[in-house]
Amino acid sequence: MVRKCTKCEETKPLSSFSKQAANKDGRKTQCKVCCRTKALQTQSKNPEFIREKNLKTRFNLSIDGYNHQFLHQRGLCNICNKPETSVDSKGNVKWLCVDHNHSTNELRGLLCNNCNVGLGKLGDSISALESAIQYLKERGSYGE
Repeated sequence: MVRKCTKCEETKPLSSFSKQAANKDGRKTQCKVCCRTKALQTQSKNPEFIREKNLKTRFNLSIDGYNHQFLHQRGLCNICNKPETSVDSKGNVKWLCVDHNHSTNELRGLLCNNCNVGLGKLGDSISALESAIQYLKERGSYGE
């Protein structure tokens, strides 16, 4: 089966169209390539919309909620008490990461990328963190 994309007007196999239950044949009217192109254009025009959508979808957190927590923490990581220094692919300083309990999805605070990755790599495990602390006490630390 084939269909014609309403955007690029190319005839393509039905598998080139994403599913959409609302349509008669269960597929979108625009092909996946055209839909993706449109999404990328929307993102580049309004990155805050995408950020807000991600916060809401992943953490049930509004921009206002994030900003409130950010101001409460004075823009500093909840663990190391330093501002974020990691940069994205465009050279912009990243936002602090939303740290949450993976079981309850409850917000724990905002962390810099390094602290967030560190917790994640150690599986959010108190015993693993205590072992790491003991290791550094016994073998030396250069962090402080």
